[in-house]
Amino acid sequence: RRDLVLDLQKAAPFWQQGMISMLRSGLTSGMVSASRPGDLPHPSTRSGSLSLVDDDTIEHEILSSRLALAMMDRASWEFTDLRSRMISLERHDELDANDVLRPHVLARIVTSAWQGAALKHETWRMLQDVLHDEFAHFAEEAYHDTNRWLVQQRVLPEVDLRPFIRRSRNTQGGSTAGVIGGGSESGAPRTASGGGGYGGSTRS
Repeated sequence: RRDLVLDLQKAAPFWQQGMISMLRSGLTSGMVSASRPGDLPHPSTRSGSLSLVDDDTIEHEILSSRLALAMMDRASWEFTDLRSRMISLERHDELDANDVLRPHVLARIVTSAWQGAALKHETWRMLQDVLHDEFAHFAEEAYHDTNRWLVQQRVLPEVDLRPFIRRSRNTQGGSTAGVIGGGSESGAPRTASGGGGYGGSTRS
């Protein structure tokens, strides 16, 4: 643990700078690649061209996925509302899979910067509970503040989840919870001043 503290103190500025650099890159393009050389093979990899994936890559993927789940577990309502508003603004059917706003992309930024700062996976696992809690809180607050600002700009003050539910039924045979990210399955619109909305103050 003493070695962990020393390593973290030395590497923390590089970790932070790495996250900032990737986030700024994402702000410029709107997206951050969630699949880079050395990551897990793309699903479209043709049969017969399979290759071995090293343990380090698999471990990185696992840590990143768990962080994304932790963030979504806490920030799903806020993300669902933000996704609706961004789709409305950009006039798209859905956020791009690699959009910087998506939790799994944010998680990839965090863990990739961790690796880039020469911090070990073992160190992450020792700190995992704290890291999950802190980044889940960060994501919830970031989505909350962005939703609040968008509502102030009169961007979709009332969020209607029915389009997500219809899309879910078409793709999953009626299962909706995973698609709408924790939203109301009744499809009732949520307003900024109502029970859910952007505020989150009425949710535990």
